[in-house]
Amino acid sequence: TLPVSIGRSYIIIVSYNIVLLFTAFLILRHRTAKPLEDAKPTDDMKNKKFLFCHLKNQDDVDLLFNYYRKQENTTSIDQIDGGEIDPGIRPDKTLEYFCRLLGADLDKAQKYTAQLGIENLKTAKRTPENIKKIYFAVSMATGNERVVIKNFLDRESRAFEEAALAILKEEKEQGRAILYLSDEIFQTKGAEKLTDRVG
Repeated sequence: TLPVSIGRSYIIIVSYNIVLLFTAFLILRHRTAKPLEDAKPTDDMKNKKFLFCHLKNQDDVDLLFNYYRKQENTTSIDQIDGGEIDPGIRPDKTLEYFCRLLGADLDKAQKYTAQLGIENLKTAKRTPENIKKIYFAVSMATGNERVVIKNFLDRESRAFEEAALAILKEEKEQGRAILYLSDEIFQTKGAEKLTDRVG
């Protein structure tokens, strides 16, 4: 019986190693998968649509977002913390600074900031949410044909979300293509009202 036990142990060890090697191969193949460098923009993006893409994980969101943000005539709106991008100046000066930085229309950015609930930029508080609203307003005032958004409105207040979606709807009606990327199961609550297609 001893040779039989040794034989079984040997088979189990070999099988276990094969499974480990195969698993390692799959992980390596997944991590070294070719990025979307050769991908082409979808016809929907070319045809001025509003798309909502719910992806399985953050890596997929990042991959697609980074592909589209490199395209010409595209504005990218990343998920940010308002506190991290606060330049430390008054909100009205922050708006002017961001407009110069992104080449945005100042009047349009001021209009969108008001729509987002900041009526008077000179007296507004420099809160992370207000900085985030200014960032969004300026980004939407750039005038590029396409906008790609990554998780930007996820977990924001209902008022902020509704005001931002109203701006996106206005821009969509003016002919801009908008792609909203998210890996959140409970994504932006009102985005489906604007979407021509959900991916």
